[in-house]
Formats: sequence, C-alpha cells, structure tokens
Amino acid sequence: VNTGVLRLNDDSFIAGDVTTGSEAELFLRTGTHTLLDGANFTGNTRIESTEVIADGANQGEIVFENVILGTGGVLGGDGAFRVTGFMDWSNGDVGRTGDLGTLTIDTGASLDLNGLGTKDVRGDMLIDVLGTTTWTNGTVAFFDNADFTQRAGSTFTANLTTARTFGGGGADTRTFTLASGANLFNTGTQTATFNIVSQLGGNVSSSGGELHFSRGGAHTGNFDAGMTGTIRFSDSTGVGHSLSGTLGSMGGTFAFSGAGATTIGAGATYNVGNTLIDSGQVDFQNAATTNVLGLGEGVLGGGGGGL
Repeated sequence: VNTGVLRLNDDSFIAGDVTTGSEAELFLRTGTHTLLDGANFTGNTRIESTEVIADGANQGEIVFENVILGTGGVLGGDGAFRVTGFMDWSNGDVGRTGDLGTLTIDTGASLDLNGLGTKDVRGDMLIDVLGTTTWTNGTVAFFDNADFTQRAGSTFTANLTTARTFGGGGADTRTFTLASGANLFNTGTQTATFNIVSQLGGNVSSSGGELHFSRGGAHTGNFDAGMTGTIRFSDSTGVGHSLSGTLGSMGGTFAFSGAGATTIGAGATYNVGNTLIDSGQVDFQNAATTNVLGLGEGVLGGGGGGL
C-alpha cells in the first residue's frame, strides 16, 4: 500500500510481509485479526475497535515498525510482538485476561503513552522496553499479573500537565522494574504516581512536579529531587520500601507517608535539601543529612544511623 488507507473491517488471518508507504496506513478495525507465523508489518498499522491476536503456537516474533493503538483496540495473545519504530498508545489494551505474550519496544524505538483514554495491560503480558517511554497523558492500568520493565540503557520520561496514575489496585502481583542503568525522569509539573510494586535499580529524578511511588518495593538505584522536585514513597499495603542507593537533592524534597515503613539501608547515602515525614515510619540505618525536616504524624526511627 503506497498511499491512502487499507481498512480491514472483518475477521482476517495475516501471514507474510505487509508494507505501507510513508503516506499510507493499514487500519485493522472491527472483527478479530489473527497474525500467523511470518507476519511482519513495515510502515504504519492502526488498531481500533478490534482484537489483533498472535497465539504464539509454533510462531516467531511478530514485528511492527509503527503501531497506533486507539479506542477499543486490543493487541494480545500468547505470542511475542516487537516494535522497531514507534508505538503510539492513546487508548485500548495490551493483552487480555489469560494472555501470556510479550511486547518488546526495541532499542531505538519509542513507546508514547498519550491521550486521555485509559491504557490497560492485562493477563500475564510483559511490556519490555529497550528504547524510550514517554508518558504525557492518561492512566495506565495493570491487571492480573502484567509487568512492565524498562531495560538498562533505556529511559522512561513522565511529562504530565495533569496528575495521572501508572499501575492499579488489587493484589500486588504486578511489577514495574527499572533495571540498573535505566533512567526514570519526571519532567512535568504535576504528580506522576506509580501505584504498582516497583523495583527501582536505575537512576530516578524529579525536576519539578512530584514522582510518587505508592506501593512497596526494594530499590537499589539512585534518586535525585533536584532543586524543586519531590520524590515521595508511600504504601497503603504495609509492605513498605527499602532503599540502598544514593538519595540527594539541592533544594528538592523527599517525602514519606503511608502504612508501611521505609528503610534507608546501611549502605545508602542520604544528603537532601528537605525531608518530610507525613505519616508512617522512616528508619535510617546510616548517618543521614537534611537541611529541613518536617515531621507530621510520622515516626523517625534509627537502628544504627540517624538524621
């Protein structure tokens, strides 16, 4: 397809290579579109009001250059998908309950989370990002046992103008992993909340708004709240957070709240501008420094260190 839109409005089975030109688009809409072994898509593929499924049986990776996932669209199944260009995700689902597939955003590729619509990840789907993730709008909700991993050398940027949530409620069987060597930047003016168990091993920074981790996790990475940013650790489940890396800021704030305790480990470095303990308990197991301490209804604990 060199120009225009090729729209498939009924059930289909697709095998082999599908190529669209720079001014063209394959539009998968309504029905169920089953991707067979050898299906590869060069150019732009739009998915709305339909299910695009790879069952994974005797099947290699399904490769898309560019994917636009919108209202009512589902990309799922037990197969493996790989995006080599960009994925524009404004609405719709990755995975269905019971799905076991993977979605890989390749090195040099991008995942753009935009638009007001909710973006759901379901089943046992794993989203594995080797490239870049940019989150500018909309809630990203996780269900069942779905996971999200940002790999070493990659970057996740939250740049929100309205407070949004990445994660979901329910049982803590879903995980956001920031691998060692990966970056998580909050560059927006609003609160970006990760309401999902997090394992943060890379570099985390918030330069303006608030970056909020509202479920527990074990974190070995480094955290920087800059001059005016806020990084908050809270937990409504009682699991708590443990941190063993470097926490620092020039004038920014590290805030703690919630039911679970946060432990600043013996191997951690804590040298920040402002510390705010609204509620819950923070235990410092090593010497720590802060210019300003705000202690609301929280508890400041020790255990070998102090603030």
